[in-house]
Amino acid sequence: RGKKLGYSVGAFNGSGESRRQNNTAVMWSARVWADPRGEYKLSESATEAPAKGLLHVGLAVRGGDAIKGGRTTVVQYPDDQTAVALELAWKKHAAFLTGEAFWQKSQVANPAEGPDVEALGWHLQGGYMVLTRRLELAGRYAEVDPDREASGDRTTELRGGINYYWKGHNLTLQPDLGRLTSAPGGPGRSSRRAAARE
Repeated sequence: RGKKLGYSVGAFNGSGESRRQNNTAVMWSARVWADPRGEYKLSESATEAPAKGLLHVGLAVRGGDAIKGGRTTVVQYPDDQTAVALELAWKKHAAFLTGEAFWQKSQVANPAEGPDVEALGWHLQGGYMVLTRRLELAGRYAEVDPDREASGDRTTELRGGINYYWKGHNLTLQPDLGRLTSAPGGPGRSSRRAAARE
């Protein structure tokens, strides 16, 4: 029957992959998931979906230091973040559907202290095999609001695609066409945060 329950936990320190260490703060994360109808392999599309259908539910939380990459101005006092995400996925026969929503709060303290910033985001993605295990039509919609208190900073994505699987996910052709719309504020660059740092 495969695995039906699982969890993972971790604590991380550093500046991101292949970058020199620039702080001593720690980011931690934890995730739990359940597959009540049998193991749900985390691969997109319904190339291997059984006739009975599979359901996946997961919950993840994260806190502590937000990894900043190579920002040299951030050395010892990074902006703390707290984030929660809920994930859902379903497969049955020729259909595939997945979605996720997240909430995040950033405590702005570097380089200057400012008001906390709350962000929301979600996506919904699905596909249907018009030729069993071979040809799939797929679509996706997503939204990210990096600062709920600011206006004009939301990003949306609308995308459609056609996927052809010669050998499952090992050999696939995936052309797609979509529209990514970003407001002038831009992701993570809200006017409210900028004003707090001036």
